[in-house]
Amino acid sequence: MDLDEPSIVAKELREINRICQKPNYTLLSILENISTTTKNLLEGSNLLEGAKPLPKLPNRKDRAGINALAQDIRQRIAVSGKRLSDRVGYRLIGPSKEGRPSKDRLSVLVSFVAAAYVSAAVESYRRRWDTDGDLPFHRILEVLFKALGIDASTDEAIKRQKKSMTP
Repeated sequence: MDLDEPSIVAKELREINRICQKPNYTLLSILENISTTTKNLLEGSNLLEGAKPLPKLPNRKDRAGINALAQDIRQRIAVSGKRLSDRVGYRLIGPSKEGRPSKDRLSVLVSFVAAAYVSAAVESYRRRWDTDGDLPFHRILEVLFKALGIDASTDEAIKRQKKSMTP
């Protein structure tokens, strides 16, 4: 749950890519303020061959150093290029889906809680209906969602979990 939102990471990567095309000193201030997930992507900590730390940030007046840094970062984030009518569009590393973020993290949380509940209570879980009253599994999820600041429907999360479990 400590990962940054994919939309934030994608926005940061697009901004870094834009500045790296015509590098200037603003690249340094953006790199100092990026999220942890974006920094991990730039350093390649998600790759099998291991992380490659970012080079030391040059002085703001060192144009050659900023250009070298921009070229290095651009090689790290630009996966492929596609010729458009008037320019080249690049596909960047990181989250590729735009729009509403996926519910994967929420599904993982519900899966873990469901496994723990079934193991401890030795009974199945289900969605809450009007006649079910306050089911323990539903209450547990409501408390977890509130504690983690998740603004989502517990009924919908349980429904997605049950749906993913059926073959």
